[in-house]
Amino acid sequence: MNRRTLLGAGAAAALSTRVAAAGAQTASTVRIGIAPNDSSLVPEYALEQGFFRQAGLDVELQTISNGVAQVVLAGGVDVGVVDCVQVANALIHGFPTVAFAGGCVFSKQSPTLVLVTEKSSAIHGARDLVGQTLAVPSAKSLSSSMTSEWLRINGVDPATVKVIEMSFPQMNAALERGTIAAAVQGEPFLSDAKAEQRQLGVPFEAMGKPFYVNVYAASRDWINANPALAHRVAAALYDAGRWANAHRPETAVSESRFTKIPLDVAQTMARNVFATSFDPQLMQPVLDIAGRYQLTTRTVRAQEIAQPV
Repeated sequence: MNRRTLLGAGAAAALSTRVAAAGAQTASTVRIGIAPNDSSLVPEYALEQGFFRQAGLDVELQTISNGVAQVVLAGGVDVGVVDCVQVANALIHGFPTVAFAGGCVFSKQSPTLVLVTEKSSAIHGARDLVGQTLAVPSAKSLSSSMTSEWLRINGVDPATVKVIEMSFPQMNAALERGTIAAAVQGEPFLSDAKAEQRQLGVPFEAMGKPFYVNVYAASRDWINANPALAHRVAAALYDAGRWANAHRPETAVSESRFTKIPLDVAQTMARNVFATSFDPQLMQPVLDIAGRYQLTTRTVRAQEIAQPV
């Protein structure tokens, strides 16, 4: 098994992981759904470092490979780490779901999604992508919409570039074969091929302002029925976010253990910066892009889906 295969196997293994807190019997129980990736791991850090326990919470973490938002809507978990577009679409379709805490914030200093091409490629900028094939991890998502926006602000009509959906583990090999001209690649696969690839741009920089990559969401009914509990959850998450931002070596060890990414990769790859408070307006840039590229049927205002606790 080579290194690239090992990375893919580690990601697949993480999909079935389930972690349950062992809190005090008198603590309040909360079920939190997370995805097995760097941007969702603050609840794992809060569990490991005792921030939930200190807040009097007994938290069960459920690792969900796909569809955390759907599990929240179905009542399978109380809280989920999801992106703003999913919360907006829930509202539009009549599901009273709200964001109550900030997750992670896009960082220009440490982007985890980058548009890349092979070093030997003739592609050197946005205009060279006209008539070419570009891979994104999901065809109708924030990453694909921001790639279209990046093309637009760099003078290229997105309709002139063929965009296809491809999983992260497949992208590096497809670039090497020449099947695709460029890809919006993510960690840890981004770091794994950095010797063979070069950066064309960072699509999320096209936003031009800070924004939340994800947020913590729950049903409005759950928030209204448990306002003090939701406040304690948010406070513990922010404590864990502050700790994680200041303890990168320690979190790399935790991330490697949780996701099965090799430790040396986790220690050197780009990783997210986590929110330590909630500013609903950091959702608005994402919601505006979602409306422009029809990820939502209308542009949702941040105050419609925000319920700070």
